[in-house]
Amino acid sequence: MPTIDVTLNDLHHLIGKPVTVDELDEWLAFAKGEVDSFNQKTCEMRISLEDTNQPYLWSAEGVAMLLRSVMGLETGTPKVAVSATKDEVIVDPSVKSVRPHIAVFSAKGPGVTDVFLRQLIQFQEKFCDAYGMKRAKVSIGIYRHDLVKFPVTYKAVSPDGIKFVPLGFTKQMTPEEILKEHPTGIAYAKQLEGFKTYPTLVDANGKVLSLIPIINSNDLGKIEIGDKDLMFECTGTDAASVELCANIFAHTLWMRGFTINSATVKDGKNKTVFPSLRCEDVKLEIALINKVLGTAFETSDVKSLLEKARHTVKKDGTKGLIVTIPSYRADVLHPIDLIEDVAIMADYNSLPTHGLTSYTVGDVKPIERTIDSVRDILAGLGMQEVLTAVLCNKELLYEKMNCADIGTVEISEYMSASYSCLRTWLVPVLMDTLSKNVHREYPQNLFETGEVCLRKKDHALDREHCGAVICSADADYTRVRQALDTIFSMLGVGPVTYEPLDLKEAQYGGLSEAFSPGRSAVCRVKGAVVAVLGEVNPSVLDKFEVRMPAAAFELDLSELHDLRGKK
Repeated sequence: MPTIDVTLNDLHHLIGKPVTVDELDEWLAFAKGEVDSFNQKTCEMRISLEDTNQPYLWSAEGVAMLLRSVMGLETGTPKVAVSATKDEVIVDPSVKSVRPHIAVFSAKGPGVTDVFLRQLIQFQEKFCDAYGMKRAKVSIGIYRHDLVKFPVTYKAVSPDGIKFVPLGFTKQMTPEEILKEHPTGIAYAKQLEGFKTYPTLVDANGKVLSLIPIINSNDLGKIEIGDKDLMFECTGTDAASVELCANIFAHTLWMRGFTINSATVKDGKNKTVFPSLRCEDVKLEIALINKVLGTAFETSDVKSLLEKARHTVKKDGTKGLIVTIPSYRADVLHPIDLIEDVAIMADYNSLPTHGLTSYTVGDVKPIERTIDSVRDILAGLGMQEVLTAVLCNKELLYEKMNCADIGTVEISEYMSASYSCLRTWLVPVLMDTLSKNVHREYPQNLFETGEVCLRKKDHALDREHCGAVICSADADYTRVRQALDTIFSMLGVGPVTYEPLDLKEAQYGGLSEAFSPGRSAVCRVKGAVVAVLGEVNPSVLDKFEVRMPAAAFELDLSELHDLRGKK
């Protein structure tokens, strides 16, 4: 839950109307916020905000911009004029693999006050830490525009490629020295970890503006009270987030009386002007609003409420509306998000209520009882339960297990190669757990119950499985078979038979090489295959660097549960 520190007098100035603390607390409900504390002597207050999807609200300017509309002083999307300039930022190819995206603009105004400077620093830090993920996704720099000579170049340099005086210091330092000696450099050094070059901003005179995303220079990047000509810069790994950041801070400066001036970012043949202040349109049906909220709003009612939330609304010629979303909001992904704005501005307490029309009793799925029974049995046998991720990778599932692919659902655009598909069986992840605990004492007897996913032609089949592995000096086929037999006996299922596992077995044949030849089997209950078991192949143990014998089984709990229901 974000919290911001503001002063009541500053809010009065930004809103354009005096309000009491109680009135403010009431109005803040429309921003999903409230006054946490208020100091009557200093007029300082702390505001907490429950909505983390609207970072523009994490400042006095953002709160005031919404409250001006809620209080009826102005409605609709703020009209921020942007003047064109010849300011250019050239993106060098060297920065592409490090931090590829940048947005820049400038602002001229009445001068930075002490209150505004504190608000600006607070907002910048909260935005970069929370929305910017500790500056990994987005970081911000603000400079004295009148001292910067354009064009500015955004490029990557070697750790000792440049020298400048970082903010708060008096001596020149290289990027490498900043990351090791400067407090801010030490705090955020991990954001550049693993890179051989570091992103920087350098103006046409060769003066360094900043080492990104670490620290500004002490001359061009030190904002002081009275400064009237500012340059804003935002860099990051995601283009949409960088654009949003520029739009939000353009509105922030505009709320302080600054005029906004554009800058052009030249990236190869591409030219982009910032801030874009690009708004998106969403079509909204009145019937859908009334269906979701249980209301009977007319078009005029909805238009008024949405404009109160600072959207611009016009009719689409039918029975719906075209809603223009402010450029500082990226949380509206669906018409339902706009319906939430309607509900908030109408006041949730005023919406109609309806009594219950049905009565149901909650309960677990029947298969969960079978799963819990198996968990209790294996725990009773002295085995330890583990919990691993459903996402996995084919190297672990098959290559390290000597197996063929038995039907894998893969992720087309994965974030990490380690989590590029859904697991198809549990024994490999248990072996991986053993490999991470080779320094622990033995025996190590592990099990896990959970979902696996198998691909059958163009269909994905979810199944509940139980995997178990026994790792000790005396681990063998007999011990895992005894564990399975105990499960079947305690659950009262049978008859149970075991057959040698070979490549021809339809369901588990592809897993045969994971086990030692002649020391593995498939298990049938009432004639249906429910499990595969055996001693883990020594070559598999070598791949996982496990130096102790191991035996394992994979049990299809979905199949077993269905069989328990058959008489």
